[in-house]
Amino acid sequence: MAERFLSRAEASFADLARQPMMGAPVTLKHPELAGMRKWQVRDFDSHLAFYQSRPGGVSIVRVLHAVSDWWSLLGFEV
Repeated sequence: MAERFLSRAEASFADLARQPMMGAPVTLKHPELAGMRKWQVRDFDSHLAFYQSRPGGVSIVRVLHAVSDWWSLLGFEV
C-alpha cells in the first residue's frame, strides 16, 4: 500500500509540474504561502497535496489527509 501511494503521489506531482494551475487555490494567512493550491493524490482522493507553482515546476509543501485539520496546519484564513 505504501509503495502504491508513493507511486501515485509522484505521478500526481509530475502532473502538477506540467499543469500547475489545475489545483484549487487556497487562501492562507502567511504571505510566504501566497499562491498555494491543493490537488488530490491520484487514486487516493482522501489525500491532498498542497503546493506552490515555481519556475520550471512546483514546490510540494505538504501532503495531508483531507479530513485532517489542514486549515490549521497551513494557517488557513477563515
